[in-house]
Amino acid sequence: MPETGAIGADLNADHVAVGELDRFGNPVNAWSFPISLYKRSHDQIKASLGNVVAEIVRIAKETQKPIVIEGWISLPSVPGSVKRVDQLCADALWICIC
Repeated sequence: MPETGAIGADLNADHVAVGELDRFGNPVNAWSFPISLYKRSHDQIKASLGNVVAEIVRIAKETQKPIVIEGWISLPSVPGSVKRVDQLCADALWICIC
Protein backbone atom coordinates (compact mmCIF):
# COMPACT_ATOMS: atom_id res chain seq x y z
CA MET A 1 0.00 0.00 0.00
CA PRO A 2 1.53 3.36 -1.02
CA GLU A 3 1.96 6.13 1.51
CA THR A 4 -0.53 8.92 1.08
CA GLY A 5 -0.95 11.64 3.64
CA ALA A 6 -2.29 14.98 2.44
CA ILE A 7 -1.57 18.57 1.52
CA GLY A 8 -3.57 20.94 3.74
CA ALA A 9 -4.35 24.55 2.86
CA ASP A 10 -5.57 27.27 5.24
CA LEU A 11 -6.46 30.82 4.21
CA ASN A 12 -5.41 33.51 6.70
CA ALA A 13 -5.73 37.29 6.62
CA ASP A 14 -2.26 37.84 5.14
CA HIS A 15 -1.11 34.47 3.81
CA VAL A 16 -2.12 30.99 2.75
CA ALA A 17 -0.54 28.34 4.98
CA VAL A 18 0.14 24.98 3.33
CA GLY A 19 1.35 21.87 5.06
CA GLU A 20 2.31 18.40 3.94
CA LEU A 21 1.32 15.54 6.24
CA ASP A 22 2.42 11.92 6.16
CA ARG A 23 -0.11 9.08 6.34
CA PHE A 24 -0.08 9.30 10.16
CA GLY A 25 -0.88 13.02 10.20
CA ASN A 26 2.63 14.12 11.12
CA PRO A 27 3.94 17.32 9.50
CA VAL A 28 6.54 16.70 6.80
CA ASN A 29 6.87 20.10 5.16
CA ALA A 30 5.29 23.58 5.35
CA TRP A 31 4.96 26.62 3.12
CA SER A 32 3.53 30.09 3.58
CA PHE A 33 2.37 32.12 0.59
CA PRO A 34 1.95 35.84 1.37
CA ILE A 35 -1.19 37.32 -0.09
CA SER A 36 -2.64 40.80 0.16
CA LEU A 37 -6.42 40.99 0.32
CA TYR A 38 -6.82 44.49 1.72
CA LYS A 39 -8.30 47.16 -0.58
CA ARG A 40 -8.16 44.95 -3.67
CA SER A 41 -10.83 44.30 -6.23
CA HIS A 42 -12.61 40.99 -6.62
CA ASP A 43 -10.61 40.26 -9.78
CA GLN A 44 -7.28 41.12 -8.13
CA ILE A 45 -8.02 38.81 -5.19
CA LYS A 46 -9.16 36.08 -7.55
CA ALA A 47 -5.93 36.37 -9.58
CA SER A 48 -3.72 36.29 -6.47
CA LEU A 49 -5.56 33.29 -5.06
CA GLY A 50 -5.36 31.58 -8.45
CA ASN A 51 -1.57 31.86 -8.38
CA VAL A 52 -1.43 30.35 -4.89
CA VAL A 53 -3.87 27.59 -5.84
CA ALA A 54 -1.72 26.72 -8.86
CA GLU A 55 1.29 26.32 -6.55
CA ILE A 56 -0.72 24.16 -4.11
CA VAL A 57 -1.85 21.93 -6.99
CA ARG A 58 1.77 21.68 -8.20
CA ILE A 59 2.88 20.56 -4.72
CA ALA A 60 0.04 18.01 -4.54
CA LYS A 61 0.94 16.56 -7.94
CA GLU A 62 4.65 16.45 -7.08
CA THR A 63 4.00 14.66 -3.76
CA GLN A 64 1.08 12.62 -5.16
CA LYS A 65 -1.09 13.61 -2.20
CA PRO A 66 -4.69 14.88 -2.12
CA ILE A 67 -5.48 18.46 -1.14
CA VAL A 68 -7.63 19.07 1.92
CA ILE A 69 -9.15 22.40 2.88
CA GLU A 70 -11.25 23.41 5.83
CA GLY A 71 -15.00 23.60 5.33
CA TRP A 72 -16.67 26.96 5.57
CA ILE A 73 -20.15 27.44 6.92
CA SER A 74 -22.60 29.65 5.09
CA LEU A 75 -22.90 33.04 6.74
CA PRO A 76 -24.73 36.13 5.57
CA SER A 77 -22.48 37.81 3.00
CA VAL A 78 -20.74 40.95 4.19
CA PRO A 79 -19.10 42.90 1.36
CA GLY A 80 -15.33 42.51 1.55
CA SER A 81 -15.48 39.95 4.34
CA VAL A 82 -12.91 37.19 4.72
CA LYS A 83 -15.75 34.66 4.35
CA ARG A 84 -16.19 35.82 0.77
CA VAL A 85 -12.46 35.42 0.11
CA ASP A 86 -12.54 31.98 1.75
CA GLN A 87 -15.27 30.97 -0.67
CA LEU A 88 -13.23 32.26 -3.64
CA CYS A 89 -10.27 30.16 -2.49
CA ALA A 90 -12.43 27.07 -1.99
CA ASP A 91 -14.02 27.55 -5.42
CA ALA A 92 -10.62 27.99 -7.05
CA LEU A 93 -9.24 24.83 -5.41
CA TRP A 94 -12.34 22.87 -6.40
CA ILE A 95 -12.03 23.96 -10.04
CA CYS A 96 -8.32 23.02 -10.13
CA ILE A 97 -8.92 19.64 -8.53
CA CYS A 98 -11.86 18.72 -10.76
